[in-house]
Amino acid sequence: MTERRFRQAACWMLGAAAFSALGFMHATKITPFDVIGSVEPAWPWVWAYVGTAGLLAVIPWISRPADDVQI
Repeated sequence: MTERRFRQAACWMLGAAAFSALGFMHATKITPFDVIGSVEPAWPWVWAYVGTAGLLAVIPWISRPADDVQI
């Protein structure tokens, strides 16, 4: 993001949302005695990734580069 590749970062967030929705990321269950890996959707993470992707997608329209920085 330091190179202003916001749309590319948004695509990565959508990929992470897909993996979380499929249960491949953030899908652990914490029990009193163990931490168990499971393959089920991690919906709070999915919505967080989707929201972050949306924010990253609109940043190019609501911001402008600094005058002293060359891209």
